[in-house]
Formats: sequence, C-alpha cells, structure tokens
Amino acid sequence: MKRLISVLATADTSMEYREILYEINDRILTNTPNRPDKINAFTVRIFNELVDAFDQADAADSVRGLALRL
Repeated sequence: MKRLISVLATADTSMEYREILYEINDRILTNTPNRPDKINAFTVRIFNELVDAFDQADAADSVRGLALRL
C-alpha cells in the first residue's frame, strides 16, 4: 500500500487543477473538491491534485494555513 501511495503522490509542479478549487485568502489556502456532478467522490486525480496543492503551499512563504472544505 505504501508503494501505491508514493506512486499516486508523485505530482507534477505544473499540474492543472481540474477536480479541486485552489484559493488563497488572508494567507490561508483553501482546497475544495469540485466534482458536483459526482457528488465530489474522491478520485486518484483529486488525491494527486491535493498533494500538489499542499506541496505548492508548503513552498510558498505567503501561505500560513491550510483548509480542506468538503
């Protein structure tokens, strides 16, 4: 299982977010799943986008907190 997660977590830093919304306000990054037609069912794509978004936030000095809105 650890190998599967590490393979899934390999994120491209130029990833286009198609299944999450990524917004920074007042130094807080908010990620929201964005698949209303599928009732926001969790997918491998959402997982990879979240990993990339968290990595981007970690590297940004302007982000001080994270929120995941479900």
